[in-house]
Amino acid sequence: MGIEDFIQNLMFGALALFATIKLVIVLVKVKTYDKVKGIVTSSYKKEFIDADAVSKGAYNKYHFEHNGRVYDIEDNFYEGNTKLKEGSEVYFYISKKDDNKIVKPGEINFIKYWILVILVCIFGMIIW
Repeated sequence: MGIEDFIQNLMFGALALFATIKLVIVLVKVKTYDKVKGIVTSSYKKEFIDADAVSKGAYNKYHFEHNGRVYDIEDNFYEGNTKLKEGSEVYFYISKKDDNKIVKPGEINFIKYWILVILVCIFGMIIW
């Protein structure tokens, strides 16, 4: 094994370790939150034209209840999920220690971390 192979394996190992650690951090953090079902009460899409750039986004409002408290929250403009429709069910994560710490839909995406870990492992098996 030459130095190039060693460096390549080291870089691959570092990427695999990073992806795995990130996944574990996300999973551990979610354990300290309650998963709560809510609904989208309002959703609309809009385009924003600024000089030579066009941005698309959504503005969503949500309603849900947790521990007897009613929540009506909204996205910052253009940061909302453009795939949500009014009446859609969504899930929020609320901190067990602080009811004001809320993770909105789309802020935690488990699938991308699993895909990253799987791709890194497959790539590692191919080059090994």
